[in-house]
Formats: sequence, structure tokens, C-alpha cells
Amino acid sequence: MPEVRLVLDGEDLRKVRLLPSADPIEEMIIAAHRLPLLAADPLLGGWARRTVTSLGPAGVPLLEVMNSPFVQVSDLTQTPPMAGRSFEQALHSILTAPVEKWRSEVEYLGTLGIPAGPARGLADGDPTAIGNFGDALRRFHDAAFAPYWTAVTAYTAGGRDSLMRLMAASGIDALLNALHPSVSWQPPILTMDLRVACPPGCVHQMISRSIAPTDTFVAGGRGLLLLPSVFASSPTFRVPDPDEDEPFLLTVPVAADWNAFAGSPTPAGNSPLADLMGPTRAAVLIALAQRELTTSELARTANISVASASEHASVLRVANLITSTRRGNRVIHRLTALGAVLVQSS
Repeated sequence: MPEVRLVLDGEDLRKVRLLPSADPIEEMIIAAHRLPLLAADPLLGGWARRTVTSLGPAGVPLLEVMNSPFVQVSDLTQTPPMAGRSFEQALHSILTAPVEKWRSEVEYLGTLGIPAGPARGLADGDPTAIGNFGDALRRFHDAAFAPYWTAVTAYTAGGRDSLMRLMAASGIDALLNALHPSVSWQPPILTMDLRVACPPGCVHQMISRSIAPTDTFVAGGRGLLLLPSVFASSPTFRVPDPDEDEPFLLTVPVAADWNAFAGSPTPAGNSPLADLMGPTRAAVLIALAQRELTTSELARTANISVASASEHASVLRVANLITSTRRGNRVIHRLTALGAVLVQSS
């Protein structure tokens, strides 16, 4: 897709939101799309080769699924990211979609001249086909992301916090002009240069003009969702359906120390973080590096009582390693940028 412009009025600017960290499905789709180009990459080549090795003989058909139009552009896998959702939660929302949704997505791709391919059988809501599709997504996630998700969430949370501080200090104009060198803001137009290198036969190049036949969009009060990403090499832009009241989505690359992906991660139980803070508080921080949690969820994750979880959270909050926000009768805990750096550096 070439240069694209998004018109944002005052109401849209009030609805600009930054998600706290990477979304598991969105990040996985971006990484799968780049994987064929990364084997020789000096930064991510090690991750790419280990992923292919971990997938084994199933790697080729799995990557066919991951890079199929059904995964890369389907509304089923392109659901709006939600703050703190886990991979299993995101996968569940996909696999439990109504049969009519599966059928409409396959038929829509057919109108663009794109065969169902790995999505064959999904249009009929065949439980076996849907189950196999879910297994493919899970196997790719387990090989490519599960060992490194703490690093992904730590760096994306840190990038998001940096943007939040910039907006607090200098305003929304400064934020929109600092997202990426290929993104510029001159009110009321956000201009994005989305021309990037794609693998051979890239589905986005095949159908981008069919999906987005114009280069100018009007947000019209739907706002803009900003999603930090480690694996995105440049911004990606998603346009909601005209009849949906969903925000436009801009995926924003954030800086990361790629040494975190250079080798197999250290098991959590052997982490220096546990030696420094004790195993329970280390477990709490590592759990929050995955996603935000309530006090009761922290207790279950760390296998401690709710009272103990609350006490540990209080200590970590005073140390500026986590923040806690009351939401109704629940308290939501999330990692700060300092906490993310501490988890990842250990």
C-alpha cells in the first residue's frame, strides 16, 4: 500500500488510545509475514532459524496457514486488539465465531479471486477444520512466541510508556509526529508511508487495492488505536469496515534489544530476578510482563493468597515497578516501564 492519509477531527483526537503492550494475535501475524525474509537478518535471523527448526517438518504447511489471506487479512483474525488479552483468550474469540462469520470471510476472499487454500472447509463451519486451524495458530505461537513473550511485552510496554510521557509533556501533536519517521501529522491529516518490502507473493500486495481502493480515509469520530509492536519493521494500518463503529488501527514499531531473541531464554525459576527479589515477587513481575492482572489473578498465578498478593503488589508499587488502578470492585495491576526493563534485563 502506498502513502495513506487519515483525517482526524477533534473528536477523533480525543479518542486516540495507546494499548499497554503488544497484542498476541497481531504480533504473531506480523512476525509470520516477515519470517521468510528474516533468515539472513543480522538482528532477527537467530529467532527466525530457531522458529523454523522448532516447527520441524510441519513448518511449511504451518507457514502456508500463517501467511494465507485468511490469517493475514480476514476480519476473524483482525479483530480489534484488547488491552491485556492473552493468546488463548484471543484464539478462543476466533474459534468460537459464528459459522456465518467463517462463511462470509471465505466467500469475501473468493470475490477477490483468492482461493480458500488452507481455509478450505472453514466456510462450512466444519469442527475438524476449525480445530485444525486453531492447532496451526497455537503451534506457531508455541514455537515462535511463547518463549519470548515476556521480552515482547516488556519492550512494547516500555515503548508505550515513552509515548505516553511525551504526550503528557508536549501534547497529542507531538505524540503523532513521534510515532515513526514514515508517519507525519499536520492537522487534521495523519500521513503514513506504508511502502515496505514484502515476501514473494505477498497477500497484502495482491489485494491491497481491493481492500483499500482510496488513499485518504476520514476517521469520522471512530478515533485511532495505537498498538506498539516489536516485530513490525514499519507501521501497519488497518481500516475498519464502513458499517462498524471500530477505531482505525496503527501498529507502531518500538525499540527492542534484539539480544533478548538471540538465544533460548533462561527459565524463570533460574532467573537472577528471583535471587534479587525473592521467588514470589519475581513471579509477580514476570506474570505482569505477560499482561495486566487483577489481585486475585496475581494470587492464582503466583500460588499465594489474595492478601499476600496485595501485600507484594503494594511493595512493588512503592518501588515504581508496577501501577495499580481500581476498576469497579477490582484492582488492576500492570508493569511500569522500569518494571519491564528490570524483568527483561534479568
